[in-house]
Formats: sequence, C-alpha cells, structure tokens
Amino acid sequence: MDGRSALVHVVRVEVAPPSLRITGAPEAPLIEWPLTSVTLDETQEDIAHVHSALHPLALLSVRDAALVARLRSCSGQLRRLPGGRQRVPFAVACAAAIAVLGGGFYASVSGLSHWVARRIPLEYERELGTGIAPLLARDYCDTEASTQALGELVRRLDPAGSGSAEVHVMRSEMVNAFALPGGTVVLTSALIEGAETPDSIAGVLAHELAHVEERHVMSHMVRASLLSAAWSVAVGDYAGLMLLDPSTAFEIVNLRHSRADEAEADRGAARRLDAAGISRQGLIDFFGDLREKTDWVPEWLSNHPTSAHRAAELASGAPLGGSPALTPESFEALRAACQ
Repeated sequence: MDGRSALVHVVRVEVAPPSLRITGAPEAPLIEWPLTSVTLDETQEDIAHVHSALHPLALLSVRDAALVARLRSCSGQLRRLPGGRQRVPFAVACAAAIAVLGGGFYASVSGLSHWVARRIPLEYERELGTGIAPLLARDYCDTEASTQALGELVRRLDPAGSGSAEVHVMRSEMVNAFALPGGTVVLTSALIEGAETPDSIAGVLAHELAHVEERHVMSHMVRASLLSAAWSVAVGDYAGLMLLDPSTAFEIVNLRHSRADEAEADRGAARRLDAAGISRQGLIDFFGDLREKTDWVPEWLSNHPTSAHRAAELASGAPLGGSPALTPESFEALRAACQ
C-alpha cells in the first residue's frame, strides 16, 4: 500500500544492501528504501509488515518466509520490532513492565492524592458537598438546643476554626459518624443516644474534625479520580474522565478510610481532646463498645486498625482527668434531638 490510496498493489521486492528495492507499483517503477530506515514488524503469525521512515504512510506486507528471513538476516542494518521467536519473551517483558509501572502508580497514588487534596481550595470541595447535602438533609433532626450543644463542642475542639465545620444530627439506627466534602460532619442519632457520656460524643466528633482538617475526604475523591483516569487512558475510554457526580461522591465518602488515615485522625482527635481539657476516655470507651462488632476480622486483613489497638494507642500517654465535654443540660438536649 503506497499510502496515497486504499489500493493494494502486488510488487516485487529485492533485498540489495544497503537498500530494499520495490518495483511494480503503478506510477513508481522503482522505490528504494535504505535498510537503515526500515522497520520489520513480525508480531503477527503469518505475515510481516515492513515500514520505512521515508514513507511513513506506506506499508509492505510480506508472506514469503524466505524474504522475511532475508530481511531478518540484515538485522544489523535495519530496526526490528520484536517478533518471531522473540514474541513470548517480548510479551512477558511487556507484561512485567506494565505490572511494575501499574504497581508503582497504585502504590504512589495515595500519597499523590493527599498532596493534591491539600492544594484544592476548600470552596471547591464545599461545592462538591452541596450536591450530597440534599440527599441527607431530609433525615436531619437538628433542634435549636442540639445545634447549640454541638456548637459548644466544636468551639472547644476547634477554637481556631481551622476546619470551619458544620455539624448535624441525622436520624439513623446505625451507630456512625462521617465527614462530607467541604467540612460537614454528620453524627447519627443511634450514636448519640447510645453514648453514656458526652465525652464519647466529643471523642468521635474530634476524630471526624481531624478527617476534615487533614482533607481525607477530598483525598479519597482525588484518588478515585486518578484511578479512574488511569483506567480510562489504559482502555481508551475518555467519556467519563474526571467526572464526579453526587452519588459517586456519596459512595466514596461512605467507604472506610485507609489505615493511615484512621491512625492520623485518631492522633488528631487525641490532640484536640487534650487541648480542650476533655478526657480521652470517652473515645476509648467508644472503641471498646465497637470491639465486639468489628474486631472479628484480623488486623492484618483489615484496611484499618482494630478497635482494641486504637483504644490502646489512645490510652498510651493520655493525660489524667479532664472536664466534662458538655453540661448535663446540653447533653440531654443533644440526646433528645431526634426523639
């Protein structure tokens, strides 16, 4: 194929170093390709393809084994793509290279996503959160008294307002707490009603505020986008590249944080509680209550530390005593929010 039309021409080929001579093509009685410009591609079973840098759109397809062998014998003078006997080693080498590159990317994507997340403006992250809020707002059961109580806790745990967190109580039978994009923290009614002391609520809230401060939620989103982008590039599908709809964001938020993120949030919670003069014991007791429900999976199989391990880490070096996180009246008002 001469590269100028879709026609296929039958030609005569002669290997005459230092050139490859092609005759018989219409309007081209003689074509000479220097062997140094020629590439031999034998990746297909029964046919070899010959290209020349002089005519990049032209293609010479050869089925004659003797001619292919003659071209191969000139390997010192022309460039060759691995093929023939080298096909299996070449495929293995390519697979190994892809595996190494893919593994390296996957191993580094977590650190890269944290680096990127910290440089994304909080205002942009809040815009992502506004798409999720309507899905949850119908189950919020905040009262004026509960909002005031939570405001007191946030001021004690984050006096500088570094996270600018907005905290809500959501009616749910699941004992849970989570952070949304942009700094919104949600505590479920089951968690609040099951807490024996306000210190437990303060400990959980301090943990979620640490997730907000460290931008862990945004990091999850960036990581998901990077992996999605890598997959799209790998398979050649760019249709959904870097798109993040509210339902996808909500799904990401509800995934468990990584072991490193949870450990970092635990340390951040301890620092906040200590600075506020609130005992860590409430958070330690909360992990103690979770122990029977979560620690049946060995820690080395889990993506986060066991509750027993986390409680032990918090108890290590914890200061003695502390003042109650809330007054009895504020605590009761918070517990009654969804009743």
